[in-house]
Amino acid sequence: MTRLPSSFRSFDKTTAKQKAMLSGTLGSLDNGVETVEVSGRTGFVYVRLLDNLSELIQAYNGTVSPIYGLPVLVARRNNRYEITGRDTGRYQGWGTTPYLPIHGNQHSFNKDGAGGGDPVWVYEQQFMPLLVMPSGTSGGPNVIVNSHLYNWNGDWKYFGASGTADLTPYKPTGTTARLVLVTVDGANSVPYLIPGDSYFDASLTGTADIYPHLPSYNSDNYLPVGFVRLVSGTSAIGWDNIYDARQFYLGGGGSATGTVTEFTELTDAPSSYAGSASKTVKVNSGATGLEFVEEAYPTGTVTEFTELTDTPSTYAGGAAKLVRVNAGETGLEFVVDTPSISHINVYEDDTFMVSGTAISFGGDLLDVSVTGTTAYIEANQWTLEIERVYIDQLGGSGTAGSYGALYGSLTGTVFCISHMPYRSGSLILYQNGQELAQGAENDWTETSPPSGTFTLEVAPQVDDILTATYVRSEIVTGTVIGGGAGTAGTDFLVVQVFS
Repeated sequence: MTRLPSSFRSFDKTTAKQKAMLSGTLGSLDNGVETVEVSGRTGFVYVRLLDNLSELIQAYNGTVSPIYGLPVLVARRNNRYEITGRDTGRYQGWGTTPYLPIHGNQHSFNKDGAGGGDPVWVYEQQFMPLLVMPSGTSGGPNVIVNSHLYNWNGDWKYFGASGTADLTPYKPTGTTARLVLVTVDGANSVPYLIPGDSYFDASLTGTADIYPHLPSYNSDNYLPVGFVRLVSGTSAIGWDNIYDARQFYLGGGGSATGTVTEFTELTDAPSSYAGSASKTVKVNSGATGLEFVEEAYPTGTVTEFTELTDTPSTYAGGAAKLVRVNAGETGLEFVVDTPSISHINVYEDDTFMVSGTAISFGGDLLDVSVTGTTAYIEANQWTLEIERVYIDQLGGSGTAGSYGALYGSLTGTVFCISHMPYRSGSLILYQNGQELAQGAENDWTETSPPSGTFTLEVAPQVDDILTATYVRSEIVTGTVIGGGAGTAGTDFLVVQVFS
């Protein structure tokens, strides 16, 4: 009996001491807000002992996830409470979640901040939007395309996670393999399969080896998201069959940034040049894009002066009339043959003597005076200089009667009018109804107005129509036609003076 107390004392010294464990629940209500982590104390959490809000403590947590309501065990260590783990006896079914403490920073690759001791490298098929995945736990004959919100040609679209059609009908026979491109119909947000036409050795599995066998697709309609490699024995599609084809750095809707290099790749232009040789481009009737059309510009269709848009439309009632610019300066018109005279030239025996609109002189000449707009010239013979407008034409049917002849060859560059000389600066030329610009750097130049010639910079075509309008000064002579009212004698010429 005397040795029994001594034996208990020895056993007590060799036995590890178990500290008392208290059951608690993570979190507190702070003004109705569920709060787990203690503000200002890094690593500390609130614990309700025995799930009682009146027994709230702060405990250091380096063991469990800071989830509100999580059952935990707490022990007193080093003058503070510490969470030792989950209170697994509280519930029978915990599932497979480990409830680890917050440690995401150690898996982050942050060169400029703390952490990064155990970084997680994310690969393409760990990125979920539009990811092509096996159907079901063990795979199936089709695949699943994960959901994603995207923009297609300016419109927002949502693709909900959807299964594709059965891919196994596309599998090859024998020892070859075949690819099926999995796409999203961008406008309709549905999966769309495009089988490849190229077959290759079934032993090839690497992306770099098999991508050349991918089929082409229309980027205006479809967005590629992945492709599936099929062999003759494929019955269920797993991760080994699936390859990623999402274009992470490109835009959708056929407008991938920086990839358009040809006109036919634009979304609002024709997609091919086939059958469009020599056609021109114009905006379509719906004002939604461009299209190829036949040449819309008339070539050589104007054959008559009256077909021009700024000339009289008919010769009826225009017999013996002249052509002049209308008062509005918007086109040409026929007028009565009354030459516009801005001055009077007086000649004696074909010798020029004087010019003016108000004349008074004596000496060897007989008396001349002007009253208002009427000039009285005492002479037996009179001579006036007037200006007339003429039209010549080469080519077309108007040359035979309506116009004067314009001399020259339609394959040459030098031409001559029918009534020479013409007044320098008065010549106006039209080619197929289009006025030509004068000048050495433009369409034509005056060669010799006294000789009636001019030169085109470029020879016209054989079926072109060349029209010339010009002004020439003419000397008109005659005999005395009557006396002026209120003047002596009958040997007077009465002339209207136009300013």
